[in-house]
Amino acid sequence: MSRTIVVLGATGEMGARVCRLIRRLAPTALLVGANRSGTGHAEFPIRKVDVADREGLAELLENADLVINAVGPYDYDPSPIIHAAISTHCHYADLAERLDFIEQVAALAEARAAAKAGVVLVPGCSTVPGLVAALAQRWKSDPGVAKLAVFLSMGSRNPVSRGLFAGMMDPIGRTGPGGRWFSRLVSHQTDDGRRLVFGSYPIAFSGSRLPVGSRSVPVRFHMGFDRGWINRGLVWAGRVRGRLGTRGAKWLAALLFPLAGLARPLGTERGVLSIVAEDGEGRERGRIEVVAASHGLDIPALPAAWLAQALVRDGWLAAPGLRGLHRVVSPEAAVAALVDAGYEVVFRPS
Repeated sequence: MSRTIVVLGATGEMGARVCRLIRRLAPTALLVGANRSGTGHAEFPIRKVDVADREGLAELLENADLVINAVGPYDYDPSPIIHAAISTHCHYADLAERLDFIEQVAALAEARAAAKAGVVLVPGCSTVPGLVAALAQRWKSDPGVAKLAVFLSMGSRNPVSRGLFAGMMDPIGRTGPGGRWFSRLVSHQTDDGRRLVFGSYPIAFSGSRLPVGSRSVPVRFHMGFDRGWINRGLVWAGRVRGRLGTRGAKWLAALLFPLAGLARPLGTERGVLSIVAEDGEGRERGRIEVVAASHGLDIPALPAAWLAQALVRDGWLAAPGLRGLHRVVSPEAAVAALVDAGYEVVFRPS
């Protein structure tokens, strides 16, 4: 049975990757892109729509089976999209990494009775929080795992759009539960012996607790780049950003964006996602690492493509209602899909 997949923001940095991956993983799907201009791609149709246009979205999704919202940086009201998806009985996923956006989607799913309408909503279908939660289920039967530490190192040679950069910069210098985000650097040794530096960064799990089986455990998140001098620059930027209001922070991101382009030739494409399980005393009980020698930015786009693949292949995603990616994709399936995509996955038990 043919399935229609709509990708909002299909010509953006992440949306284009989602579309390319869907074409590879679910080649029989009818792929329809959408953006505010209605132009930009020769290989599949692009429709004109705005994420704030509820009527336009409902018309677009009338005969769709799944809509993937790739319009970052997810600092807007998701209600027009969610209303349109539920009213047209179209499943929904996004790549949001912001807790406030994910919580808005969750509230709308309940308010609009998504489960009763037979609609599955999977927000946060990205590296964080979705993939991290899915992989962390490897420890669901280990009661000795008391907390998790997540480290994400990104290759600075990877291309980045203005919107992606602004979204990444937004939390830096803001005040979080443990102080200002990215106010200082910590080091972490990856499985291959490399020592990288990272700054603290918010993670999109309510109460900074990650579901592991029937439990939830505390999780701390650190983000950084492959070049230490970039991370030290972000510490400086965080100090400046902390003195600015919202408008000033956007100005700072716009000012720094050209520097990101200048830094690309000096960096690498190598990215690492390291998830470390710890006991109550902070001793390591095991770790999972995903290593991308290249094409690291495809990883946050992959989980949404997996949903499209599952819908085309099986005709079913999960029980209707709000679902985290870990309720749809098992850790074993996620690892197999990552390896199939050419990434190295290391699992080291305690």
